[in-house]
Amino acid sequence: MKIQKISINPRDQNLKNFCPFCGVENTNEDGEIKECPHLLFIYLNIADELMFVRKDLFPHLEEEEIFENMNELIDNLEIEDSFLIEECMPLAGSQYMIGYQSIDE
Repeated sequence: MKIQKISINPRDQNLKNFCPFCGVENTNEDGEIKECPHLLFIYLNIADELMFVRKDLFPHLEEEEIFENMNELIDNLEIEDSFLIEECMPLAGSQYMIGYQSIDE
């Protein structure tokens, strides 16, 4: 099964996100990233580089290749018990996605 997408209304310059499973603040208002076992990736298309991707997600690709092809990679991503939250601002041309996976702990 392909990764499920949840689209939310855009927020005003706020990248703050918390893991829905364990509550870790994955990104804060300064854009700092804190990993948790559930976090798959954090992608912002207007960033200069990939924000975060779990090391085992695309092991054969360089970070630049992942960043340049992220939409296509995600569209074909098949990970059980996973979903992504997508936030788009069409007028600004920005797309923000954060992916999570439910895991047995």
